[in-house]
Amino acid sequence: MNCFNHKNQAACGFCSCCAKGLCHDCATFAENIMCCDVKDCQEKVSIRVAINDRAAQLYGLGKYKNIKKPPLSAMMYLAFGIIYSSIFYYTAFLDWYFMLPGGVFFIWGLILIFRKNRINY
Repeated sequence: MNCFNHKNQAACGFCSCCAKGLCHDCATFAENIMCCDVKDCQEKVSIRVAINDRAAQLYGLGKYKNIKKPPLSAMMYLAFGIIYSSIFYYTAFLDWYFMLPGGVFFIWGLILIFRKNRINY
């Protein structure tokens, strides 16, 4: 394979965005990934790296392996507390004792999250 811009030089790699062959003179690196000197390709490579980094963060891969996520039960308590309280808040039942269980569920969900992450305030 030869360079896209210099037809007589052998390509040392190719652009990871547009797949053009690149020689040593044409190759540039964006986020440690080889790409051509077209600004659009460099932006696309940077966006792909950001997307991959965010996916690794969401799934706890690589350097994000030890990040603690809140337990599912805590999230369910939070959601149930918000839903239960809002149902009785926006209906005719405005008594505090109808909203109290929702508040208890919400607070219990927060306690579970803080205990899991060991956040000290």
